[in-house]
Amino acid sequence: MADESTALVRKDGIESKLVVPDRNLGVVEARNLLVSASAYQERERIDRDLVGLELRDNMDQVALYEAADELGISREYVDRARKVLYPSFEDNMEIMKVFNGIPSRKILLNTYSHFLMEAFEEFLPVYDIVSSRNDYRDGAYDYSQLKFSNVSEKEIIKKRLFSRKSYLAVKKEYKTLLVMDFSKLDIRKPFRLDINFYDSSVAQVSKPIIEKLNQNFNIEMRNSFIHFDL
Repeated sequence: MADESTALVRKDGIESKLVVPDRNLGVVEARNLLVSASAYQERERIDRDLVGLELRDNMDQVALYEAADELGISREYVDRARKVLYPSFEDNMEIMKVFNGIPSRKILLNTYSHFLMEAFEEFLPVYDIVSSRNDYRDGAYDYSQLKFSNVSEKEIIKKRLFSRKSYLAVKKEYKTLLVMDFSKLDIRKPFRLDINFYDSSVAQVSKPIIEKLNQNFNIEMRNSFIHFDL
């Protein structure tokens, strides 16, 4: 026999109790209910345990695993949740390939800049590299330029205005290392790429990264120019 529940019913200004029998559930409905109830209970437990857990910004995979261990969460489920909520570059590339997608200009420049700067910081620590972007047109071509430069400081002597006194100042100098020009004629076609290398070390570090990204984004490599001594 089904359980009964009560509800208040108001009629002619008088409240009375109405007995409402709960309907019986089928197998699928019962399963869905129990799964939901379990999820609600587990979520409340996790929320309580999180109060006493010290989380911080910029947590790497090891720190996430350690936090999951303290909460009694399997590392397998941490990986599954991360793949859905915060997919990696490789995961997103796989989705783009499945749907034959073409990246936007912003995504393209952000991705190349991110991975190249990451490599420069790791393999060229003696350099102080910054990146800049610029958009321009040349005839029928619509270009987006990604430029990497090394920053150095030079002390110079400057004279004060309306005075014979001079003072020591620091001047920043920018030396171009790498210039990448992305262009396209048709929005439905892949981007085309022209590269100018001005530093042999930067060329060595960036070569495998550019090749991999070109392949993932289906970039048409046009020309590469070398401006350093061989």
